[in-house]
Amino acid sequence: ERVYASTQLSGSIITGGVTNGPLGADGNPSTYSTITTGLGLLGIGTTWQNLQWPATITKGTPVTVKLGLENSVLAVGQNITVIGTKRDVSNNPVDIGVLQSVSGSLLNLLPGQNSFEYTFVPSNGSGPQDYDGIRVQLGSVLSVAQNVNVYDAYYKRQVTQITCGQGDIEDVFSGVRDLGVGA
Repeated sequence: ERVYASTQLSGSIITGGVTNGPLGADGNPSTYSTITTGLGLLGIGTTWQNLQWPATITKGTPVTVKLGLENSVLAVGQNITVIGTKRDVSNNPVDIGVLQSVSGSLLNLLPGQNSFEYTFVPSNGSGPQDYDGIRVQLGSVLSVAQNVNVYDAYYKRQVTQITCGQGDIEDVFSGVRDLGVGA
């Protein structure tokens, strides 16, 4: 069964922010928060959202985050990255390893809207590590109104019996054809 992240926090470097933050950790893969860089220049405007679970997840357990690329005006050197986190004794999330690129492009100009899942195992140079959260980060060399939707993050837990009812659907993905310039 899916175990969804249940809390979130966010931050940015000078510009940008997260709207509807709690929707990125509400256990409903059809609702989302939106990370926006606003005006981004050489790292200024980099914005992130941390999604967290109340307990530690055993190392080696894959985590999946559903993201959606939203219409942006302009993004040069756009980069969406993720990283596993583990809270310290002060309850602050600490990075595990290095940022992993989910999506990067040289130039995005008026791209279409799409949703997708990205799965990874939080690890560092020593291999997989215990974790209790992830961070989704959006940045670029230059951007105006760059957005990414964060639908939820989850890991899968083994269960002894699954009961499915008629009409049970876990998730829906969507996409449109890119009408802009994507390189």
